[in-house]
Amino acid sequence: MKAQTLKVPGATLYYETRGSGPVLLLIAGGGTDAGVFEAVAHVLAHDYTVVTYDPRGNSRSPLDGPPTDQQIAVHSDDARRLLSTTASCPRYDLLPISMARARRFLT
Repeated sequence: MKAQTLKVPGATLYYETRGSGPVLLLIAGGGTDAGVFEAVAHVLAHDYTVVTYDPRGNSRSPLDGPPTDQQIAVHSDDARRLLSTTASCPRYDLLPISMARARRFLT
């Protein structure tokens, strides 16, 4: 696993990459961070370059200023910037998942 950060407008995103192959971006929901995907990312890394990250303002991804209402457009731009940084080809996959679905996937 390789941990890095990416400066985006208004925040610094912490992200992790592991594995090789097409990029698979795992997007944590709610108050979770990249750590929620640790077990599943390890399995998926056999076939993908798995990218996990802490959403802005959460855990290891600090905001540049005081907290503000978060907008979907800003979070989607963060994901786009991560893909631009980590995907060397136009192919990538996304897996937005809730904790309940992640538990079912792992068992």
